[in-house]
Amino acid sequence: MNTIENQLTKLRLHGMQSSWKAMVETRQHHELSFGEGLEVLLQAEAEDRTHRRFERLKKSA
Repeated sequence: MNTIENQLTKLRLHGMQSSWKAMVETRQHHELSFGEGLEVLLQAEAEDRTHRRFERLKKSA
């Protein structure tokens, strides 16, 4: 599992990394199918990027 976290860090996928950590801690990643797990991770990354963009725009305004 540690290699997955390392790869997400290297690729700067911070939303996916935090969601992955939460899934591992709750053991949720064993309950989801591959497609469902990937969908959760992608959704988390999209939300994180939207949030960071909003914060960056708010700071520069």
